[in-house]
Amino acid sequence: MKLLPLTIKELYDYTKQYNSVEEYLYTGFYPRVYDQNLNPSEASSFYLSTYVERDIRSLINVKDYMLFERFLRICAARTGQLVNMTDIGNECGISHNTVNHWLSLLETSFIVYRVQPHFRNFSKRLIKSPKLYFYDVGFASYLLGIEKKEQLTTHPQKGALFETMLMGELLKSRYNAVKGNNLYFFRDNSGHEVDCLLDQGNFCIPVEIKSSQTIHEGFFKDLKYYNQLQGNLAKPILIYGGTESYSRELAQIVSFRDLNELDDFIWVKTQVNRLS
Repeated sequence: MKLLPLTIKELYDYTKQYNSVEEYLYTGFYPRVYDQNLNPSEASSFYLSTYVERDIRSLINVKDYMLFERFLRICAARTGQLVNMTDIGNECGISHNTVNHWLSLLETSFIVYRVQPHFRNFSKRLIKSPKLYFYDVGFASYLLGIEKKEQLTTHPQKGALFETMLMGELLKSRYNAVKGNNLYFFRDNSGHEVDCLLDQGNFCIPVEIKSSQTIHEGFFKDLKYYNQLQGNLAKPILIYGGTESYSRELAQIVSFRDLNELDDFIWVKTQVNRLS
């Protein structure tokens, strides 16, 4: 089994309370931080030192560890974004091949993962580059220089970190159920984008992720576009930073706290027809 860091639900079962979005983004989900009541920044600092000095040394021959740490921080600044190896290489001063090799290393050691675009059965020109995510959002926050949760209230990377956290939750739910990764995303060259597609085999359920605690009509634009494109087979899902989950005509609204119950919010056309 692939055992990733704790889920929000597992933490709730342990602490009997939910934390704020900012607390989760800052602290992350490594069990040791909660079990030993560690300072998240210090724990991430120790983790980075151990990872770079021990694990990286055993996996590849990196002569300049400061350069590799810089590479890690540059990747953290791009969590939730398309992977552009040329830009990363230029910023680090390393070759395209080295970027690809080091990214593969980060994937092998469960620091990051890539989510592939989904473009099956669509004739429009679609983006083919994958998106990059960190397995633990707290570690990504540390690499971005965030030293306390209050910084995240107005931090420019809050939306990307929230998306990183929620994509991680969706992936954990799959692995914890001994299932494979079925996460993709949609983006075309006209700017239409859906953060996550849950691949169901013959169709996908579109999922949009927003850190806002309130719902705005603009959140549904790309969900509607994608559903029209694929033939309206599934009701879209909007995951947001609020605390209430409910149904609207345009989508199922799901609180970030309720992802463990996501199956209850998935409605596909065949189910609706069977119940009607």
